[in-house]
Amino acid sequence: MHKKYDHRLVVSYRSYKVRDICRLFSAKKLHEQTVRGWVNDGKLKAIWHGKTIFIYGAVLKQFLLDNNNQKRTLEFNQFRCFKCQQISTPLH
Repeated sequence: MHKKYDHRLVVSYRSYKVRDICRLFSAKKLHEQTVRGWVNDGKLKAIWHGKTIFIYGAVLKQFLLDNNNQKRTLEFNQFRCFKCQQISTPLH
């Protein structure tokens, strides 16, 4: 299960280092390696200056909004099992 991070804490016109982002979301215990993983996977766009990673606030805010809205809507004849969360269709 993934965590939802509050995008309202991010200032759009500011740039952040990885450590700054982790301090912003310290209540959710966001780890620096998680942010670096997002950058390395290409999910979060960043600017490298030497070994330092900078992320624009507007880009981070949009990433968090997109990441928080990962709901999957079920089609007409589908249901989700409460125990295993698997999506299936009825047999009859």
